[in-house]
Amino acid sequence: MVKKIKKGPLNKKEKTYISENYKTESVKSIASTLNRTTYMVDKYVKGMSFKQDEETEIEPKPKTSDSSNLFAKNEERGVTAMTEAASMAADESRSKKVSPTTAPRYKRFIHKIKE
Repeated sequence: MVKKIKKGPLNKKEKTYISENYKTESVKSIASTLNRTTYMVDKYVKGMSFKQDEETEIEPKPKTSDSSNLFAKNEERGVTAMTEAASMAADESRSKKVSPTTAPRYKRFIHKIKE
């Protein structure tokens, strides 16, 4: 009796089996063991090795300044107030952000009263 080849996404057990055995076994033997197509196993192996390469090459992002220390806090009463320094930091960060532009399909429906 011929087994049907499984369709659909790989489950966790299959992914684990592939990641543990892809270096020692061929893609064809893994596919036959899991009853999957060689294309599906090969695709996962290529994606998995790509992710591992990314993880090793990515450099940690430099920490941005933490603005939480710019606020005045009273833990006893649960009050937080924005200081002048925090306000200035917020204004600076707002200017760095790209302002969203209106999609062309909506421009004909928007009417500005004053600019």
